[in-house]
Amino acid sequence: LRGLPEVPDNVLVSTRTGEEGVEQKWKLPTYCTDISDAAEEHQHLAPVVSIQVIFSDDSSGSGTKVVSLDEEGKMLVWTVVSLSNYDEDPCLSYGGRIKLLKSSVVYTYKDQFGSAKLWNLARTRCLNSHPSNSNLVFVGGESGFVLLKSRYGSLPAPNKFRAEDAESISVSQYDPSGNAVTSVSISNFEGCTPQPNSYLMLVGRDNGAISLYSTARSQPLKTWYVSGAVKKVAWSPTRPAVFIALDDTSRLHFFLLLEKQDGPVLIENVDSSQVESIDVAGLKQGAGKNDKVGMAVAFGTGHIQMHLLARKFSEPLSDEAELVRQKVSDF
Repeated sequence: LRGLPEVPDNVLVSTRTGEEGVEQKWKLPTYCTDISDAAEEHQHLAPVVSIQVIFSDDSSGSGTKVVSLDEEGKMLVWTVVSLSNYDEDPCLSYGGRIKLLKSSVVYTYKDQFGSAKLWNLARTRCLNSHPSNSNLVFVGGESGFVLLKSRYGSLPAPNKFRAEDAESISVSQYDPSGNAVTSVSISNFEGCTPQPNSYLMLVGRDNGAISLYSTARSQPLKTWYVSGAVKKVAWSPTRPAVFIALDDTSRLHFFLLLEKQDGPVLIENVDSSQVESIDVAGLKQGAGKNDKVGMAVAFGTGHIQMHLLARKFSEPLSDEAELVRQKVSDF
């Protein structure tokens, strides 16, 4: 589920059948891909596991892009189009004014040529976009690797990130050691790593590992372990030193790198129903006031709770990125 800031009151929804669409509040979807082009290269034929909204970082006027990833590793890139007149697209609902226009297809694995040949490939699970280059996306899956993929052009190095104790296997094969990637999060703050033009990246895994990477290195800088399989990792949008992890026992782990480097500074137990996912976002409070951080907590019952993080985890220090860089250099 993803919001579309350029078209208020609209959200993107994906389903386990491989369909996706745009929904307006509680109305029926205004656009749905389940009856779109049946050609295999233009359609998801497997469950959609992740959706990422990407904003163009150039002056091409290409607008908002959406990348959808299915578990077989196929990524479809869409352009969000706002219509002013009637459109005969059969995927558009009557009176709909928002549609998704396919622009490209990207395959995670080089040996991926069609669904009939995917029986021996590791399933993909998550993706995240590069914070400063809208052409690049990071994809994680059951192979234990995080792969850097591009919508067009060549890839920078490194483009493969592996676990610290990973076996020597193909990037497209299942890793039985528990290193399967479940979540990827890239910090928005540049200057937090010793290498120039790089960012900090978090990777959560089935075996409870949370690995910290620099996007300039293929091996992790440091790895922590939590009480269960990691379901989600998320950097704070306002503090370079803060990130949050959710495990499959519904515990929230709050990390503050400037205060403690060997584990979380706070663990919260959610005693109600099973927590499925979390997400964080900065909340503008007006001129002259510090940004706040909101956290959405999604439960298996379908309910979503909204929380406001404490000031300790939301208000940045002066020169915090440089302080983080110094701590990371010691890892």
